[in-house]
Amino acid sequence: MNREEIRTVGGGGQELNRTDVALAAALFIAALALRIPFRSQMAYHWDSAQLALAVGEYNIRLNQPHPPGFYFYIFLARWLNIFVGEPHTALVWLSVIAGSWLAAMGYLLATSMFGRGCGRATGLILLTSPLCWFHSEIALTTIVDGALVVTFVFVCWRAIQRKVTWWQTFAMAAAFAAVGGVRQQSGPLLIPLWIYVFWTFARPRLAKLLCGTALAAGFCLLWFLPMVKSAGGLGSYLGLVHLKNQIDASRTLWGGGGAAALLTDVQSMGQACWAGLLVAGIVAAAEFIRWVFFREPIVRRSFYQANKAQFAVLALWTTPMFLFGLIMYSIMPGHVLHFFPALAVLAGLGVAAFSKQLASWPIFREPRAEGVVLTVLVSINVLIFVYSPPTIMPVLLGLPMTGVEIRQHDANLSACLWAIRGKWLPGSVVICHRFENFYWGYAQFKYYLPEYQNVLVWNAPPPALPAADILLVVPPGESLDLFRPIFDLRSAVLVAEDGVKLYVVRGYRSTDSR
Repeated sequence: MNREEIRTVGGGGQELNRTDVALAAALFIAALALRIPFRSQMAYHWDSAQLALAVGEYNIRLNQPHPPGFYFYIFLARWLNIFVGEPHTALVWLSVIAGSWLAAMGYLLATSMFGRGCGRATGLILLTSPLCWFHSEIALTTIVDGALVVTFVFVCWRAIQRKVTWWQTFAMAAAFAAVGGVRQQSGPLLIPLWIYVFWTFARPRLAKLLCGTALAAGFCLLWFLPMVKSAGGLGSYLGLVHLKNQIDASRTLWGGGGAAALLTDVQSMGQACWAGLLVAGIVAAAEFIRWVFFREPIVRRSFYQANKAQFAVLALWTTPMFLFGLIMYSIMPGHVLHFFPALAVLAGLGVAAFSKQLASWPIFREPRAEGVVLTVLVSINVLIFVYSPPTIMPVLLGLPMTGVEIRQHDANLSACLWAIRGKWLPGSVVICHRFENFYWGYAQFKYYLPEYQNVLVWNAPPPALPAADILLVVPPGESLDLFRPIFDLRSAVLVAEDGVKLYVVRGYRSTDSR
């Protein structure tokens, strides 16, 4: 492989033209078309319901939403809700738009870093990845966070290519503040990249760094001040954040979880990244092995020298986020979405290189080889997400990230709510939930059945329950024994089984009310 071939495969940084912008727009439209039919109609996760409640009434003290607050995310959803008229639906549309934007921005970032072959592969990975597709259909902050992080990194990379103009300083500050406003955990993790861009490429360095930092701080105050005010002041806000950290401490390495928590984080992040890449990950891994063990050292060194800035950006982007996931906790697949697009770029680079190797085979020509590889990649992703055949579903390692899962959850939760409304009037029943079930929990019922009394119980009966029917919500995978330490279950009767099981204890009176 000669130096010209190295530049072709490696990219070395590339200027974008109108064709690239048009292709990014096409990816955005294609992503919208794929995502709109699979939107979740019901709150899929506990946090989805909390966030929907926050669109109606933002109050961190009521866990609407839970700390650290996600103020700019709720602001965007409220703006969409003007047109949609239903908070949860507005949140889902925000995810749909963000997921589509992610595919478009991923193409532009990868193309400007490593060339159009990498850009096409990256765009299609982010377009059809079960990880990205699934989170584009449900109401959570993670896909919006991922889309804004990629936007910030793209602005940083374009600034590097142009030695950081004053206009780009402004754009970087605005993008940084947007990331922090949507998901406060992600903002500080971008500071190493922020410093690298200014201190390595910006002249006058100190002036632009100070100006950019001041602008970013000013933009952040636009969401930070109202967020803190809603908590009752800075002291109250910090207290709520501390309380949330205490609640989550047992899931962390430092808070009591120990090595088991660390292994859980590694496993969760590994599963999520695998489910996001699938075929692209296999191809990229194979190409990486070929590159390391079967390429001449001079080729590898030349490739790295030609793309040193790109790899520095990717490393400064992903390393702090990966370490944060280990130090804190990463129990949900969506927790990797703020750094997963970087892996998609690297996988896209591997897919592009593999396609070039495949083009040397007699039966292929170059465009045909790339088309075959990308068609296989996309087809398998679509098959898994849309149709979910049982024979190949184990490839997701048990993660239920498919359109079939969303439809089933919507149908079951809706049937459960209709069963309650059909059998009881508000005031005649108390709906009891045990612990925090993320998918069939107290928050979903509180959002959809606000006229009913919903109670979350832990280790003791709720105080002073009225003489009324008690409805016990038993999530899938659990049994009625879940409530045995709390209630006398001898008279409990199964009355409905739609995803969850509903048991009724008629005319129950708590000890405190006797």
